[in-house]
Amino acid sequence: RRTGVLALICILLSSLASGCYARFLVRPIQTMQSVVGRIARGDLSARAVIHTGDEVELLADAFNAMAGSLLQRDTILGSVRSAAQQFLAATDWRTVADEVLSRIGRAAEISRACVFENHAGPDGGLVSSERFEYAAASQWRLIDTPTLRDLPWYGTGLEGWAECLKQGRVF
Repeated sequence: RRTGVLALICILLSSLASGCYARFLVRPIQTMQSVVGRIARGDLSARAVIHTGDEVELLADAFNAMAGSLLQRDTILGSVRSAAQQFLAATDWRTVADEVLSRIGRAAEISRACVFENHAGPDGGLVSSERFEYAAASQWRLIDTPTLRDLPWYGTGLEGWAECLKQGRVF
């Protein structure tokens, strides 16, 4: 009779321990499932916080990196959409260029973006000058640098680029 009671207690304790261990193993997967659902519904800021020290944590870290990339891509696409709307609504694209560069630069998390304009130089040759610039807060603005004005396309190593542009090709 004692053996039977002892066996029953051992079975109950084993069942309880197994249940707790199973819950410990399943909880990170349930967390991942919840975060995947949030991402699927459009919440690209959702992140899985899992500290198990095993493959599930590695999977969560990889998933979080992917979600971060998706969020950045979505932010960049939103800034490009906004830029297109601003350019289409403006009577002169130059009036919105600074704002557009700034929005896209911040979204893409870049340090600098410039727009150069081609024009005839003093001697009638093709030159280019910086007209608009986005510089991150940690960067110096270069737009007022005299060396970025009236840059000749020919005789400076930019001939290949000039020829590509003439032919409508991308360089």
